[in-house]
Amino acid sequence: MDRHSRRLWAVLLILSFLAVSCALEAYRCAHDFVVTDYEFVTEKVGSPVRFVLVGDLHESEFGENNSKLVEAVRAQEPDVILCTGDMITRNISEDLLHIGVDFMTEMAGIAPVYMSLGNHESIYVEKHGRGVLDSLEAAGVVLLDKEYVDADINGQTVRIGGIYDYCFKYGQTAEEYEASEKYAFLTSFCDTDSYKILLCHRPVDYRLESMLKYYEDWDTDLVLSGHTHGGLWQIPFINKSPYLPQQGFLPMLDKGLKDLGNAQMIITAGLGSEPGLFRLNDPCELVSITLLPDGR
Repeated sequence: MDRHSRRLWAVLLILSFLAVSCALEAYRCAHDFVVTDYEFVTEKVGSPVRFVLVGDLHESEFGENNSKLVEAVRAQEPDVILCTGDMITRNISEDLLHIGVDFMTEMAGIAPVYMSLGNHESIYVEKHGRGVLDSLEAAGVVLLDKEYVDADINGQTVRIGGIYDYCFKYGQTAEEYEASEKYAFLTSFCDTDSYKILLCHRPVDYRLESMLKYYEDWDTDLVLSGHTHGGLWQIPFINKSPYLPQQGFLPMLDKGLKDLGNAQMIITAGLGSEPGLFRLNDPCELVSITLLPDGR
């Protein structure tokens, strides 16, 4: 075998190794999930409060009828379950629609569930009506779309709101923005001394770094988002997504905990992917959040 042939075989072996490695990693990321824990100390609660955050299921299943996922949520012993949407896919067939609804029904059997809409629920409802939302509400899920509730948790109040819209005057004049439903909702939502959690499916809806002229500060304690699927591909060692729409290269708001100054934001990597997309170095994620009282 001459030198050229040896080099060719070496290249083919390396490419084959990389292809197999990527395929195995993609399989792992699609069929397993991690549990990520966050703790926040605040003077706004007098005793611990435990939340579980779910989002972006997209018909994924972990065990029969999502039994592994349900048991992982149950093991966290949450006081409340929060959902940032996209538990279905906009073009889902009728025979798969039950997966997201069944999972949310199981969630409602574990703890009170509050859910904001994602882009896929919003588009699905536009095309097919709100039947799927009626099913979620019948299961006990509280849907929050420019609405909030003051939830009584362990004898203390936590305000939970949900929005699927830009939280700033994107595409609007100042007058249009201040007269809008979202401005009225956010103003009312922030008017409390209670701990405030905002369910906001797309992280760029709360802060769009590439368009700071549209940015508005809101007095929110914790913003919970999804939508990005963790960027789908995370670059090894630096653990950053290479690119996301509206954010560009090496985006800030891909996954994890972000300090926004006026709020903390958690972006879950979610529990699935849209059809035709796959993850690399980016496993699915279940998020556990604990609020701890300030002991000072």
